[in-house]
Amino acid sequence: MTGTANNPIHTALAIEARLEECRAEIETRFLGGGDVLGQTVQSVSEMVSFLEDVMKAMDQSRVDMTMSALADTAQSLLALPDAHARRGKHLGELAAITGQMTEQVDDMLTIIRFLRSFATTVKVTGAGAEGFDAFASEMLDEITEARRQASGFHTTLESLCGSIRSASKANVEVDGAYRQVVPGLAANLTTDAGRFRDYHADVRNVAGELSALVRSIQSKMARALSALQVGDITRQRVEHLQTGLALLRRDREAGMELGTAEAAVYLRLIALQAEDLLTEFQEGCETVTTNLAGLVADTRELLALGRKARGGASTGGDSFMEALEASVSKARTLVSQVEDTAARLGAVCNATAATARDLALSIDDIQAIENKIQHMAINTSLRCSRMGEAGKPINVVATELRIIAGQMETVSGYLLATLHALEEKSVALADPAAGGTGLGEQLDEALASIREAGGKIAGDLNRLSERGDVIARKVSKDVSTLDFTRGIGDILEECTASLDECATELGEPEEIDEPSEDLLRLADTLYAAYTMAREREVHKQVFAPPVAAATPAPAAADDDLDAAFF
Repeated sequence: MTGTANNPIHTALAIEARLEECRAEIETRFLGGGDVLGQTVQSVSEMVSFLEDVMKAMDQSRVDMTMSALADTAQSLLALPDAHARRGKHLGELAAITGQMTEQVDDMLTIIRFLRSFATTVKVTGAGAEGFDAFASEMLDEITEARRQASGFHTTLESLCGSIRSASKANVEVDGAYRQVVPGLAANLTTDAGRFRDYHADVRNVAGELSALVRSIQSKMARALSALQVGDITRQRVEHLQTGLALLRRDREAGMELGTAEAAVYLRLIALQAEDLLTEFQEGCETVTTNLAGLVADTRELLALGRKARGGASTGGDSFMEALEASVSKARTLVSQVEDTAARLGAVCNATAATARDLALSIDDIQAIENKIQHMAINTSLRCSRMGEAGKPINVVATELRIIAGQMETVSGYLLATLHALEEKSVALADPAAGGTGLGEQLDEALASIREAGGKIAGDLNRLSERGDVIARKVSKDVSTLDFTRGIGDILEECTASLDECATELGEPEEIDEPSEDLLRLADTLYAAYTMAREREVHKQVFAPPVAAATPAPAAADDDLDAAFF
C-alpha cells in the first residue's frame, strides 16, 4: 500500500477509540436514565394502587343510600305537625273524660252531704228510742267513711287532671313552632342532602380525573422506559462498528492488507452501518423525548388537579358538611322534642290507666258503703213500723235516706263506667306505636354516616393531592436530569462523517470481479456478529450474506423489540 492509501485506513482505525468513548457514554447515560425512570415508574404504580383503593372507598351507592334515607326522613318530618295535633286531640279526650269524672265525684260528694244530714236527723229524731242511738251512730260512721273515700278520690282525680293539663299545655306550646319550623327544615334537609350528593359525585369525578391522569403518566413512562432500548441497540451497533474496525486492524497487523478498492468497499460498509446507526439513534431518542415531553405536560396538569382537589376538600366539602350537619342537628333537636312530648303523653297515659284502676277499687269500697247505708235505711224503716205513730217521723227520714243512697249508687255506677273508659283510652294512647316517631335513631345514623363520609372524602382528597404533588415533582425533577443525545449524538455524527470521509479518500470503489478471500472472510465474520435486522439489511447493500447465514433465524428479543418500538 502507498502512503496515501494508508492514511485514510489509519484514520479509520483511530475512530475505534472514539467509538469506545461513545459506547461507554451510552452505557452510563442510558443505564442511569433507565434506573431513574424505573424508580419513578414504581412510584407511579403505587399511586395507581392507592387511587384504586380510594375509588373503591368513595362508594357513591352508600352516599346515595344515606341521602335517600335523609330525603325520606325529611318527608317524615312533614308529618310531625299532624302527629303532634293528634296527640293534642288524645290529651283533649283524656281531659274531657276526667272532667266528666270530676262532675260525677262532685255529685257524689253532694249526695254524701245529704246522706249525712238525713242520718243526723234520724239520730236526733230517734233519740231515746231503744237501740236507735247506736244504730244512727253506726250509719253516720259509714257515711263519714264514704265521704273520706270520695274526698280521696277527688284529690287523686284533681292531681290526674293537673298532669293532663300540664301535658296539654306543653303540647300546645310547641304545636305552633312545629307548624312554622318543620316545612322549612324538611326543605333544607332535602336541599342540603342533594347538594352533598352532588358534591360527592363531583369529588369522585376529580378522583377519576386524577386516576386517568396518573395512568396516562404511567403509560407514557412505560413507553419512555421501553424506548430506552435504543440505548442498548445503539451500544451493540457501536460495538459492531468497533468489531469491523478491529477485524481490519488485526488483519493489517498480521500482514494481510486489503487492496485499495477492497479497503474502500469494506470501509464503505462500516460507514453505511454508522450512518444507519445514527439515523436509528436519532429516531429512538426522538421517541423518548416525545414521551418525556408528554410526561412534563401531564405532571403540570396533575399539580393543577391536585390544587383543585385540595380546594374542593377545604371549601366545598366543609361548606356542604356544615350546612348538612346543621340541618340534621336541627331536625334531631326537633325530633327530640317530639319524642319528649310523646314520652310525656305515654307517661300520662300510663299514670292515668294505673290511677283509673286504683280509683275503680275506691268506687268498689264506696259502693259497699252505699249497700250498707241502704240496708240500714231499710232496717230503720222496719223498726219505725213496729213503733207505730212514734216511728212515723223517723220512717219518713229513713225513706228519704234510702232514696238518696240509691242516687249515690247510680252516680257511682256512672263513675265506674267512666273509669273503665278512661283506663281503656289511656292504655290505647300509651302504645309506643301511637306516640313515638322512630326518626331519632335514623337521624343519628345518618349524621354519623355523613360525618364519616365527609371526613373520608376530605382525607382521601388531601392524600391524593399530596401524593400527586410528590409524583409530579419527582417526575419533573427526574425528567429534567435526563438527556440522552447530548455528547453521544455529536460523537456518532463525528465518527460517521470520518468513516465516510476515509472511505471516500480511498477512492470510488472499483468494480471487483472476484472479491478476495480476505475481504469475504472479513465481511462474513462481521455479518456473524450482527444482532439487529437493520444491520443485516445494510450489509446486503454491499455484500451478499454468507451462504450459511442467507436465511438467518432472527434473534427474537432484539428483532421483536426493534419491530415493536421503532
